[in-house]
Amino acid sequence: AAAAAQEHAASAPAYSSSSYSSSSSSSSAAASLGAAAASGGGLGVTKIFGARSAAAELDAVRSRLLGELEEYAGRVTQLESTVAVKDETLAQFRQAVTEHLSDYRGLQTAPTDATIEAFSRCYERGWQILAHAGGDAAIDLMIGAVREARRRHGPGDRRPVLIHGHTLREDQVDALRDLGIFPALFPMHTFYWGDWHRDSVLGPERAENISPTGWLMSRGMMFTSHHDAPVARPDSMRVLSATVTRRSRTGDIIGPRHRVPVATALKAMTIWAAHQHFEEATKGSIEVGKLADFVVLSDNPLSVDPETLAALKVVETIKEGASIYRA
Repeated sequence: AAAAAQEHAASAPAYSSSSYSSSSSSSSAAASLGAAAASGGGLGVTKIFGARSAAAELDAVRSRLLGELEEYAGRVTQLESTVAVKDETLAQFRQAVTEHLSDYRGLQTAPTDATIEAFSRCYERGWQILAHAGGDAAIDLMIGAVREARRRHGPGDRRPVLIHGHTLREDQVDALRDLGIFPALFPMHTFYWGDWHRDSVLGPERAENISPTGWLMSRGMMFTSHHDAPVARPDSMRVLSATVTRRSRTGDIIGPRHRVPVATALKAMTIWAAHQHFEEATKGSIEVGKLADFVVLSDNPLSVDPETLAALKVVETIKEGASIYRA
């Protein structure tokens, strides 16, 4: 995986380097990662958060949280280890991609080898990984790191999560399926920034495939759809609408092949989301034995005009069988 990534990096335009500063309390982890970043190597824009990749500190955080959450006993199925393959913002031309309308493809801040080792540590301990990887170069890195971690420690049921996948390629979709990587995509991006990506960042052809849910659906894969607040407003109905229609703010449809049925989009926000977090036994659907957590909407999303989905309102929220909100 490292060799393949290095080969890609060698053939790509030179990346600028930058220092890495950690907001965690683990100064030693931050220092080691900062030194690693300065040494170069790898591809794309990557960051591994110090405290999250330091095993001893993670164990301490885990113990403290479990102690503080006694009232939530039996409800916490897993505390995840977040290792971020970090590649910044697509709209600001900083996402790690293999192709760009300009010659600039990203800003490297941590080497490939460090990413692979971090993933392997998580696999060794049975921790789930949630990795921010929007550009296809960062996704290549995540795929390589997961493949190597599986080779060392076996697959298990770890459900590593790819977050965003803005420029996910179709060949990468097959790799996600084969490696058990769960895609948490961001089709609401097509509403807020689809026009911008079409005209200036990616160009029309690549913009069509932002968060390509259609490729996942055609392979029978589960996925989730999110809003990434505060990047975008935490509006679940807007998420539903964008996942179904992919209509931009100017009214264009960004990638019609990736529109999905309403029922599929609802699964991506409920039962599949529960599966993503190992909570499918207690959440995600309304059935005997699960938590009575659900909302009442102003109309039926399965029967209204899909173009009006964003206008639906939550009129009541039920939490564990009790009404906690009424409009």
